[in-house]
This record gives sequence, structure tokens and C-alpha cells, in this order.
Amino acid sequence: MKDKVEIRNNYLWPSNDIACWKYLNAKLNTPTMVANHCKNKRTIIQAGGNAGLYVDSYSKMFETVYTFEPDLLNFYCLAHNTKKNVIKFQCCLGDYSPTYVSLGTNESNIKKPNTGGFYVKGTGKIPCLPLDFFNFDNVDCLHLDIEGYELPALKGAVKTIIKHLPIIALEINGLNDNYGYSSDDIFLFLDKLNYKKISYADDDIIFQHTI
Repeated sequence: MKDKVEIRNNYLWPSNDIACWKYLNAKLNTPTMVANHCKNKRTIIQAGGNAGLYVDSYSKMFETVYTFEPDLLNFYCLAHNTKKNVIKFQCCLGDYSPTYVSLGTNESNIKKPNTGGFYVKGTGKIPCLPLDFFNFDNVDCLHLDIEGYELPALKGAVKTIIKHLPIIALEINGLNDNYGYSSDDIFLFLDKLNYKKISYADDDIIFQHTI
């Protein structure tokens, strides 16, 4: 594993990555923009954790960070780059049909390596579990950036959302089409839970419970 990573600005990072490092460093303020909407900063749930750049930022603002990252190399870097208040899980978040999945990447990611571009694709060996199985306490924020798999993950987090009413931040970039649902389906799902869009954090949309 060590021959596949390098140090970049004090972070251990996949050495073949080009696009993800550039993208995240151009939007380093995203975690702060999300956290600013949270009245309390006890617990944040974040997925995907990637190699830990955003996770490290959140660990400086929240008491506890739970992060989910399925890719082995990303997870290796994530474990190295984060602090003791970060609890890490090498798995995917999904709906109430627990399964094992594999990861895919599109052709553009192969030509210009992007370690943030992995997505759930078919069956495999990586656990995919509903967030509600974990029964986390004091959840003040839920931030999902999981390449189009946001709606299944939200469906698996309904009990957590209803119980804690966290701020929700989502990347909605059209990749949801890979799973047969539209961006409007996400908005409708959250609307039924009385969540409305209130702001943006760079490319992420921030939702808040309104009742």
C-alpha cells in the first residue's frame, strides 16, 4: 500500500490521483460553510470520506466525526490523515436492503485519475448498510457526497433524520441517473420529511428541517 501513496501538504494521498486533490483544494471552505449552519457541533456523519481532507476539517469543528469510505486506498489515507475524534468505517451507506457491492469509475476518471469518483456498481465484497443500523447519538449534521447514491443512503437514514433533525448537505450532480432516480426525487423525499433547501456550500446543497 505504501508504494501507492505520497505526501501532499502534510496529507497522505493516493499518488495516482489528479482530479480529486485539485477539486478539494479549490473548495477547502466547504466544511466550514456547512458547519456554520449547525446550531450544535456535537456529531457529524460524513460520507464519502475519501482520503480525509474534508474529514480532517470537520474534526476541528465537531466533537465527533463518523465517516464512511469504501475504497481501500482512500481509507488507508483517511486513517492516516484524521484525528482520534474521527471514527471510520470502510463501507457504503445505502437503503434498508443490506448487501455487498463493488465500486466502479467512469472513463474520464481513468484518463484523469480521480479518487473521489468511485461509485456503487453491482455486487461485490464491500458492505453497504443503512445508516440507521448504527444508531448514532446527537447527530447535528449529515453530509453525503457519494457519487449519485445519495437517495438510497437517505432512505436508510430516515430514523436518524427524524430523531435528530440534522442539517443535511448533499452533492447533487446528476449521477443519480445511474440509479434510476432524478434530482427532483431527492427534493421530494426531503420535502416529505419537512426539509427545505436553505443554502449552498460550493457545489453542495444544504437542507434544514423547517417545522
